[in-house]
Amino acid sequence: MESIATSRSSQSPKAFSTFTERLAERKSRSPLPICSPLLKTRQTSNDLMLYPASQTIGESLTNVASNTAKQLENIWDEVGYTPEERAGQIAELINELKSICDQKVTEEHGVAEQFRNAILDAKEERKSTCAALKIQYDPNIMQNQVS
Repeated sequence: MESIATSRSSQSPKAFSTFTERLAERKSRSPLPICSPLLKTRQTSNDLMLYPASQTIGESLTNVASNTAKQLENIWDEVGYTPEERAGQIAELINELKSICDQKVTEEHGVAEQFRNAILDAKEERKSTCAALKIQYDPNIMQNQVS
């Protein structure tokens, strides 16, 4: 199974035919605010609310962790894990979760860099086109506002 990081990092910004399509694709994955469901066993249309990503992720991870902890406790009680074995399992789970989060952050840094480069390329292309057509361009548009 191919990881998300691998599949997205293998995508070239040239996979989109235009700069506008790249921006539209990125906007479709809008960072803030997002409309996302809180994890519940039953979801209704009222479960969708507008939350910042940090709140949605925090609440969702809390719910997932709580449900996972309950299930693991039941399993560990059944098989008789010692407190030390449980601590080891929890540490391993937390390390795996941290690794997944780190991969996601690295992946999104790559996406941001692709967009910064695409913006710079588009500015250069506009500048070249204006020069070739012998028309002036608004220098305010050409300001580097990429952070």
